[in-house]
Amino acid sequence: NLPAAFVTDATTSGSATQVTPVSVTLPADADGAPGLQVRILTANAAGNDEWIGIDDIAVSSQSAALTQPALSIADAQVIEGQTGTTDLTFTVSLSAPAPAGGVTFDLATADGSAQAGSDYVATALTGQTIAAGATSTTITVPVIGDRLFEAGETFALRVTNVVGATVADGAAVGTIVNDDAATVINGVAVFDPAASLQGFQGATATTPPSPTGALQLVRLGSYATTNDPATSATANAEVVAYDRTTGSLYIQNTNENRIEIVAIGADGAMTKSGEIRLAGLDQYGSVNSVAVSNGLIAVAYANAAGDQPGRVALFDGAGTLLKSVTVGVGPDQIVFTSDGTKLLVAYEGEQFTGPCRRPVTSRPWFRGTSLDRPATTG
Repeated sequence: NLPAAFVTDATTSGSATQVTPVSVTLPADADGAPGLQVRILTANAAGNDEWIGIDDIAVSSQSAALTQPALSIADAQVIEGQTGTTDLTFTVSLSAPAPAGGVTFDLATADGSAQAGSDYVATALTGQTIAAGATSTTITVPVIGDRLFEAGETFALRVTNVVGATVADGAAVGTIVNDDAATVINGVAVFDPAASLQGFQGATATTPPSPTGALQLVRLGSYATTNDPATSATANAEVVAYDRTTGSLYIQNTNENRIEIVAIGADGAMTKSGEIRLAGLDQYGSVNSVAVSNGLIAVAYANAAGDQPGRVALFDGAGTLLKSVTVGVGPDQIVFTSDGTKLLVAYEGEQFTGPCRRPVTSRPWFRGTSLDRPATTG
């Protein structure tokens, strides 16, 4: 006699669609019993003639209110190694001990920047178990060693078809840490050829590699150079240099002889914050290139007399002229060295059209120019 199972108005007169679930805890005498009989009595009110159906009866050794544990798989990493394979071990854990019957699940790897077959061994496992009363188990994925100097690579290990637990975190990231040294020439690391050039990622002599989608570019905004109504020229943007110390772009508006300074906001929005007018510079002919390093802006421009040496003008981040130096004819493609103490300038030496005393030929060449950085630039 279980009072908790008593239900009033279990039926509705004239309707055969009412469903009334009933759940009760059986007395302790039922525990371990070899057999169990359940008797259900119905009592009609006087004068009623209603019928009920009873089905889907289930008896469980677990409390109906028992909360299943939550399953998670943790990220993991391992040093790659140079030969053979090294196990990358993942831990699958529960928030509470596994219930009677344990917890079962399947797993499978998925490529990220790491590629199955060249970086790790593809793994797919079914029917993995955390035994009753246990709280974790481990899964290993073999990582393939090599001697290539490359960036760290990742792949995913995903859990599916979980029985006996809910899923709190069903995906882990496996990181393969590079342990190979790069070739260094004059302080510059030289990387090995990309995987696609070594026959990986499906590449052959005639077939391009398959894209992995590991790198995605998201357009945050755009900027159009402003038009100067004082000139008849159309504004353009020929060269763009970015300075991370100021968070600004320096855009070469060649047609209107100026560098536009554009600030980049945290949301990617771009706003013009200033400009450098070039037409008044000494011996100015036309601007060819702009570069920036740690708040120092270098602008290469040709001489107004086409066959004469051009110049490089140096400005601070706000566009104030600091100094100007003479360089070769037709300076272009200007770039700072990594330490910001020198400039490399390409001298295009473009053919000059006009009266001259001797033929002028085009002979591009490069020259390095040392800089005494003004103290005001930091």
